[in-house]
Amino acid sequence: STTTTTIPYSGIKIYYKSTTGAPTIWLWELSGRAISELQGNTWNTQPKMQAVTGLSNWYVYEIDKDKNGASLAPFTKELRMKFNSAATDIGLTPPRTAYYDGSQWYNECPDGKPAISISPAAGEFSTSTIEITITVTGDNIDISRLTLDGTIPSDTNGIQFYDSTKIIIGSDMTEGQTKTVNVYAKNSKGTVSESFTYKKVTQQTLTGDVDNLRIYQVMVEAFQDGDSSRNYDTGYGPSQHKGDLRGIINALPYIKGLGMNALWLTPIFDSNGSGALDATGYFCQDYFTVDPKFGSFDDAKELVDKAHALNIYVFFDGVFGHNKGNVKPSPTGKTPSGGNDPVSYPGSLEFYKEVATYWIDKLEIDGWRLDQAYQVSTKNQDRNYLKDIREVVEQKCAERKAQGKQWGTLGYMVGEIWDGETNIQKWGYDANGSAGLKSCFDFPLRYRLVQVLAGQERVDTSTAYNQPATKLVEGYASHSTYSSFAHPNFMLTNHDLVRFGDLIQRAPNLKYGKENPDYWLRHKLAFSFMGSYTGPITVYYGDEIGDEVSGFVNQGDSGYYDDHASRSSGQISNFDSNQSSLKDYVTGVMNLRNSHKALWCGTRTNLIADTTRYADLKVFDTDKVVYLMNVGTSTETFTITQSSVGGTKLRDGLTNTVYNVSNGSYTITLDKLSSSFLIVE
Repeated sequence: STTTTTIPYSGIKIYYKSTTGAPTIWLWELSGRAISELQGNTWNTQPKMQAVTGLSNWYVYEIDKDKNGASLAPFTKELRMKFNSAATDIGLTPPRTAYYDGSQWYNECPDGKPAISISPAAGEFSTSTIEITITVTGDNIDISRLTLDGTIPSDTNGIQFYDSTKIIIGSDMTEGQTKTVNVYAKNSKGTVSESFTYKKVTQQTLTGDVDNLRIYQVMVEAFQDGDSSRNYDTGYGPSQHKGDLRGIINALPYIKGLGMNALWLTPIFDSNGSGALDATGYFCQDYFTVDPKFGSFDDAKELVDKAHALNIYVFFDGVFGHNKGNVKPSPTGKTPSGGNDPVSYPGSLEFYKEVATYWIDKLEIDGWRLDQAYQVSTKNQDRNYLKDIREVVEQKCAERKAQGKQWGTLGYMVGEIWDGETNIQKWGYDANGSAGLKSCFDFPLRYRLVQVLAGQERVDTSTAYNQPATKLVEGYASHSTYSSFAHPNFMLTNHDLVRFGDLIQRAPNLKYGKENPDYWLRHKLAFSFMGSYTGPITVYYGDEIGDEVSGFVNQGDSGYYDDHASRSSGQISNFDSNQSSLKDYVTGVMNLRNSHKALWCGTRTNLIADTTRYADLKVFDTDKVVYLMNVGTSTETFTITQSSVGGTKLRDGLTNTVYNVSNGSYTITLDKLSSSFLIVE
């Protein structure tokens, strides 16, 4: 008799969609094996992919054995590949059988299979009910069902729905309860199941104190595509460049669910163009019109109104030092003066004062982020004109508050002066001895933090990475340069900086990514430090889920550069376990910060700072929190004297672990790359 043994297929199949015939493919592992060469190929003889039967325009290439027949499995490192010898390579992690349609990866063939989207996305809501719109697309949908009772919908279970079905939930929910909308759709090409969870929460009261601002920044052209008719389809960075205002509206519950209470949008005014620079919004021509590629005036109003309904402040991005040229006059006939980059003051002052106050009245926005604020100050002008713009904004907000208006009354303004503390003080806070701006981004401390936990963008000096925790003391010491009224705003990333995840990969002492658990621990450490900071803070979209740019570590990788690589497409659902863990941690830190005034506006006393350990005492009135941080890769013990912090016990604000005093001290052990917020009781 004959015995046949079937050996399970252990390789990977790469599928690629091409409308121009069979493509070639070249494969390798990131910091690993040269796959194509192991299979007997050379760059000049790249193998062609094979047409897939039954899938029009799809081609496949199998990675199974080397040229000698030995298995190439297991695949543990990120796969990199080029199709048709393209200049830009594509990454796939984790390595697996997958489909690439020219813009993104899918685990199953996307053509014809049902696709489900839901708006608003899962998150928190504080209104009595919330209306949800469910969209299902695909060829000849046979079955589409949803459940609200926790069961899983199927061919026979659930409520039937159709494309653009609207449902309302919340009337039977009490505060703190969650409800999951499970959705299922099927056609001849396949099935899809999605789950979206909503939580009813108590409406948080806004303090009106700028130190309590927890700002979420989005790059409008990249963040979320909510309206397929409004796209730039070009731009700098790795996103699909399809972001718009509708996408941000859909994401508001997600942003609220993170524990954020403010939103900063990159510029949304009309650039009157279609190029990559126009997509940024930073060189506009009409400051009084919403860019139609982002949305309409009504979309902008809906965004601000819905954000306010969730108790989220909205800040616009004010580019008051440069423009595209040929700027459209203001409603009262004013125009900027001088050149276009920078403009000239005082000739431009009245125009930009009108811009700054116009949108506060029109949309009730709550303030401005000021791009390249030094252009409006003594780096480029004869004096600090930021003072004049701030004062007219504050006057407008005071008038509105006196009229009993709730919104458009905060008037927060934060300047971007990407420099050291001396010039931030000189060009930002100081106005010939009086107050210029009252808040600027804290670049000096941000750089110290990334030097400790990862590395800064340029790692060509030994002090740029692998620095001791004492560096944070040095960073905080920079605040002594600032005016006493200053409210520095701490951030980890923005649209001009490299994402923290990519800085971890770039640091010469680390050089690892998402595959290493420490990658996620370092993110949590960074956010814990942010949570302990006195003053406003800003989270750049995607950092809360550990985003990094696939294939980008150093300048020029995959065609990206440091000043735009962080402008990736946003993600607000369908997280993996690592992303969910980090996001939940960030939410916990933000909510803890909101509950403890000592964290967001308390005085700070450093208790410990050495190579791996860092400890601060934060105090506001009777509220005391001890913040501990172990930046090392081994367990560390902290001994805090009772006389230095008071109380009879310390309780971890996130885990509720209690540490009792013993012999006049508290002893706390922290695992590697971890932190703790200890409430003094």
